[in-house]
Amino acid sequence: MFDMRFATKKECSALLAFLGEESWRSANIQKGNSPFAQVSWVGGHIVTVRQAGGHLLLRVGIAFTLDENEAVERLLEAAAMREVEDHCFSARKVCGLTLAEVSGYVSAGSRRAELVEEYQRMCRKLDEALDVSP
Repeated sequence: MFDMRFATKKECSALLAFLGEESWRSANIQKGNSPFAQVSWVGGHIVTVRQAGGHLLLRVGIAFTLDENEAVERLLEAAAMREVEDHCFSARKVCGLTLAEVSGYVSAGSRRAELVEEYQRMCRKLDEALDVSP
């Protein structure tokens, strides 16, 4: 396991606000009824959900200090090469932090249990890719 420094929830307040605004802006670009968009902090993971037509775009992320950017990018690149499902790994610099994310689509008509299952699968994938599994 790498000894990487995670950003705390307190350090992520500007990041969470930015992601909320980003989701809101993206959702408002869509035509029709007001699309659903949400940003949450769940057990050390940052979760964003945004309606995209008949699907929900689900993103699960972990924030690290900027010093960890190269290591995070390397680990996510390796994970992307192994990926066999429809998930996308990415890293970006946002609000002075490195945000590592895995994203994927689920049907907007999915039951709550299916969404929770997909969220848990994505958390596992991201944790394993970053070698931060408990």
